[in-house]
Amino acid sequence: QCVGEQLTPAQLEFAVQSAAMGGKFCNQAAQALARFGDATETARSALELIEPKLRTANIEGRRALALAVGGMHPHTASDIGLVLSNDSDPQVRAAVMRLMRLTETHASVVTQALHEDPDAAVKSACLKVLIDVPHVEALPELISLLNDAELRGLAHRALVSASGGVDLGWRDFNWADWYRKTRHSTEECRIEATSLAH
Repeated sequence: QCVGEQLTPAQLEFAVQSAAMGGKFCNQAAQALARFGDATETARSALELIEPKLRTANIEGRRALALAVGGMHPHTASDIGLVLSNDSDPQVRAAVMRLMRLTETHASVVTQALHEDPDAAVKSACLKVLIDVPHVEALPELISLLNDAELRGLAHRALVSASGGVDLGWRDFNWADWYRKTRHSTEECRIEATSLAH
């Protein structure tokens, strides 16, 4: 029964509590919370209620809270996303990576998770962010992931995105050569990729 702006403070608190506890209705509560986006005072109030629950919620509850936070505008949810980015559960970490949209802080979190996180779902979520919003610091890891059978397709798409749409193929040494020659700025990388492709 939770719909957007019509939640009273008591209903909002109930929705956050329901999501945090896990169980039968936690995903429905999380989806209701996620609908708030960034434009409302209700979303900010929800985030204030969610943050302390992160320390006490079980895995199912943290997954639901990550879903709720993921539906909110990244700048509103960024601090909570950073807290959840080190969660012990890979599904929570993957959900958080999907909400990152690369401020400087987010760029380093996504790049670090891409490099260090052992879970393929988390790496996949990072790659999808980097396809949408390229980040130069992630290029070495993207190049190395061309050799990963499971992730190479997404890594390739992220590299093409970073190069401004130029495709240097599937071989890591083509991209490594491009990166070595042009690692100083994104614009230089795009210019160099264009010349290497011809």
